[in-house]
Amino acid sequence: MSIRCVGIHWNSSKPNGLEVAQRLIDMLQRRGVDVCLDDELIGALNTDGCLVNRYDRCQLLIALGGDGTMLSALDRAIPNDL
Repeated sequence: MSIRCVGIHWNSSKPNGLEVAQRLIDMLQRRGVDVCLDDELIGALNTDGCLVNRYDRCQLLIALGGDGTMLSALDRAIPNDL
């Protein structure tokens, strides 16, 4: 199976995650992978070309943060069978 779409779940209280998120987005898009973000992350990065809240299309979800971020990412992953 090839990964065609990746979601990024970010903890907004961890501002260092923005730089990591931007690097991930750039890397994935260069490889032709669609990237899905929530409204908050898109607004924080002011980025184009990303899917908004379309986690149902993702094969992979990346969580940027700590333990709590991993747990909250389950709210996106479980309903979308990620």
